[in-house]
Amino acid sequence: MYEKKQVIIKSPDVSNLQMVEIDFKTRLYIPLGADPKAARERYYSRFDKKV
Repeated sequence: MYEKKQVIIKSPDVSNLQMVEIDFKTRLYIPLGADPKAARERYYSRFDKKV
């Protein structure tokens, strides 16, 4: 018979990331020292292209 493989899920290490809050439900994690304003602009630019 076949042996079942165990599922191993590795979570990212958020100690090396900073949180940027977009709205009350949305949060982005970017590298420490990165520009939060630029991250927000990149996030919003995705939706501008869809409209």
